[in-house]
Amino acid sequence: MAASDPRQLIESAGRRLALAPVVAHAKWVSGQAIEDVARENQVIGNAVHESGSTGLDAQVVRAFFADQILASKLVQIHLMAQWRRGEALPEGPVPDLAHTVRPELDELQHQLILGLSQNSALQRDSGCRLTIAVALQHYADERKLDEWLRGVLDIAFSHFCIGP
Repeated sequence: MAASDPRQLIESAGRRLALAPVVAHAKWVSGQAIEDVARENQVIGNAVHESGSTGLDAQVVRAFFADQILASKLVQIHLMAQWRRGEALPEGPVPDLAHTVRPELDELQHQLILGLSQNSALQRDSGCRLTIAVALQHYADERKLDEWLRGVLDIAFSHFCIGP
């Protein structure tokens, strides 16, 4: 795949977003709040630190990961609202955030930083917004995402393009 092809980056963001229901389930059962500012700041700080050797601008990394976190929280809010209305919780054991989910999120963080690095020229390109919109549409179409989840995925990339 070419360095300016965002498909792998979108795939990684989609995989991260797919973990949001698992996180929501664990938080629902444990009574944890959706928003955890300290943890969010830690995730963003770790991403900025990890990306330091890539030449990526820290503000770009900070904004991109803040968007990833916001998208995940929106899914969690949506699901918890459904559960408060009496819809069924996911079946199976309650996920272990610390030992199962966070290691997956950490691995996806590496992949997202790599994807940002590989697409840094695209971010500054005048055609970035169109390229990302088309790639996101293709990703959503392939997976038959509903309109609401398509919008959440758009939010995950709302600050990706930084060019004109």
